[in-house]
Amino acid sequence: SERRYRSISEAFAFGMWSADEHGRLTFVSSRLLLFLGAVWENVQQRPWSSVLTPQSDIERAAARWQRGMAAGEPWGWESSLRGADGTVRRVWTRGIPLRHADGQVSGWAGFSLDVTDRRAAEADRDQARQRLEVVTDLMAVGVAQCNRQLEFVWSNPAYARQIGLASEHIQGRPMQDAR
Repeated sequence: SERRYRSISEAFAFGMWSADEHGRLTFVSSRLLLFLGAVWENVQQRPWSSVLTPQSDIERAAARWQRGMAAGEPWGWESSLRGADGTVRRVWTRGIPLRHADGQVSGWAGFSLDVTDRRAAEADRDQARQRLEVVTDLMAVGVAQCNRQLEFVWSNPAYARQIGLASEHIQGRPMQDAR
């Protein structure tokens, strides 16, 4: 069971971790330790927040962790994390309470995923959409986009004028409303 848990933890980019009921680390996957440039013997039984940088992001994350521990509820956050080589990655971390048979929290288990590339792709997509909207807003030709349910997702001002609705009232409406 322990070997399987450790093997599974390596499948995650950045890996998995566990902590006791007080938040002291009891396991950190080798991938996460490698990124941090940390050695297990130096981090075990320490609060995870003391192992991570930059501290400005970690302090906010630690506050969420404390609220999650106090409530005994799952928690998650996204923050920047600096690796041993100086690279900063955007990481989403999620933790869940582990419980004794009587319901008391016995510890925590969680994973950390590197979402840097996803965030960059989202930013690129948003920029491309903004550029497209600037161009289409200036067009005299009406242009609209619908989703698979044939509901309007977006339209330019020329299209809104053609169907007699304000642009902000088109989004979410069924396409047949445009007749």
